Parts: sequence; C-alpha cells; structure tokens
Amino acid sequence: MEKIRIGNDIAIKWAIYAADMTPYDLTGRDLSLYVEMGAIRTRIRDCEVNGNEVRFTFFGMYQTTEGVYRLTL
Repeated sequence: MEKIRIGNDIAIKWAIYAADMTPYDLTGRDLSLYVEMGAIRTRIRDCEVNGNEVRFTFFGMYQTTEGVYRLTL
C-alpha cells in the first residue's frame, strides 16, 4: 500500500494473475473497473488494457475522503 496526498492524480498500473501466478490475459475482454471508498463507488471509463495489465489515472477530483480505496475489476 502506498500513501498518497489526497487531491493528487494517481497513475495506476495493475497486473492481474491467475491462481497459479501466471499472467491472466485481459485482451478483448469486456471489463468494468471501479474505485471504491466506503459507500462511494466511481467507475473508471478511460482505462488501457495491455495483456495482463490495466492502466488508468485516478484523478484527484474524484478523491473525496481520506483512507483506503479499493479497486474492483
């Protein structure tokens, strides 16, 4: 986990692996990506998929509270 000052844009690169730790290819899949903090859930619409990696920017304007945010793919 990384501490980041609230309000800053955060560039995120998330690598996805299968249970046996082999890269899980996401190419061509219909994906929905969400960032959640408590009851607040924000859908990320502009994400880039490359193999098993999802890349996106979580903009500071969507960071409404301090704490731990959860990603759901």
